Amino acid sequence: MENIGQRIKQLRKMLGLSQREFAEKIGKSLRAVQNWEYEQRTPDESTLRLISQTFGVNLDWLKTGEGEMWVKDQDKSGVSIEPFEKLIQAINRIEKIPSVVEKILKDYYEKRDIEEFTNILSEIIKEIEITSKVKIDNVKNSQIIKAEKIDEITYKKNK
Repeated sequence: MENIGQRIKQLRKMLGLSQREFAEKIGKSLRAVQNWEYEQRTPDESTLRLISQTFGVNLDWLKTGEGEMWVKDQDKSGVSIEPFEKLIQAINRIEKIPSVVEKILKDYYEKRDIEEFTNILSEIIKEIEITSKVKIDNVKNSQIIKAEKIDEITYKKNK
């Protein structure tokens, strides 16, 4: 059975934070975070609330392991969405993710398989970077071609 320290460690790793970074974000010492994760101490109620509020994690889950890990929150339309859905929305604003890839990501997210989730997300980001570079290169090339055509037309007119 997981304890609070293990859940804090799970949360920290999901967020991709070192113990030091996690401690800084909540205004606690590195030693405090280490003590929690190594089950040498238990954070007090106010610290648990602070962790919950800072990272959007469900306080009940943090205390007991029961319920969903993440607190549901509202987008501008008032519809409840989870952090995963926000991530997908943000990526889709840049480059549309195929639905099959989105489903695979969601499966790993729900299973809390952070390593595979991160690997797939990294590949998506690389693909977006490549696609963006190609689009930029295409725009540059079309501008060069237009400039060459203008030069050619100007040259013919001046002849």
